[in-house]
Amino acid sequence: MVNVVTGDAGWPAAERALALQPDLAEAHAAKGRILGDAGRYDEALAEHATALRLDPDGYEVNAAAARCHISMRRNEDAIGFLEKAAAAIETDFWALGMAIQSYEAVGDIDGAKWAARRCLERVERTIVAEPDHGLAIGRGVSALVALNEVDRAKEWAARARRLDPIRGDPRFQALIAQAEARLAAAP
Repeated sequence: MVNVVTGDAGWPAAERALALQPDLAEAHAAKGRILGDAGRYDEALAEHATALRLDPDGYEVNAAAARCHISMRRNEDAIGFLEKAAAAIETDFWALGMAIQSYEAVGDIDGAKWAARRCLERVERTIVAEPDHGLAIGRGVSALVALNEVDRAKEWAARARRLDPIRGDPRFQALIAQAEARLAAAP
């Protein structure tokens, strides 16, 4: 397939994986995600259908299908995929964080709060182990907002902002410059 997206979004890797193992659900899910990100939803849905047939309970398969359905504003369908993804990996908070917005989009406030409570539990376990896990803190803020815990959400947001000063540190800037130079020199 040519011109799926500009740059290498993983298409060649997915194609190579499928050449070696045509029934690899994750590779079909990856192709579906790439196609969905490019707005080619009919093709994306076909790849997701194949992936789901091959591994109906897999995290990557359900997360990719959910992402596509969210983009298409098919939130009812997305909820099912997000819940399956959340069930597949007990420590994952991304799927439940996304489920909050999908439940809200369909007007299911109780569902959103249920997803938010479970998301927050997972986030809290994550930040005990990694106190500066920015993505977890961000999802925690979203969950707290969904639960109407505004003051606590503000505290968490302030906590997340305290992690950002590293960008001004000269050592951090030197590391970024070195990484960018390596990338520019790569074939």
